Amino acid sequence: MSIRIAILESDREKSEELLKETIKAVTGLPVVTELSTIRDENKIKKFDIPETPVLVINDKIKAYGRIPRKDEIRAWLKEEAKIA
Repeated sequence: MSIRIAILESDREKSEELLKETIKAVTGLPVVTELSTIRDENKIKKFDIPETPVLVINDKIKAYGRIPRKDEIRAWLKEEAKIA
């Protein structure tokens, strides 16, 4: 199973904080992940989201305007990968 994860945030500090939580959530799961960070504000605007940071998993917006906890991200990943 392959999962695509995108983090949308122009602020470097917030972006790195969400990236760290995401990496912790992915660690140990039996999935292949493609992780990207988008910091370009013009590209972020194309998603038409009211506020950042944004976490996108397999083209589905899972969270915006906050940094979700590792456990919350991990649950979304398991749901996408259909892992019990």
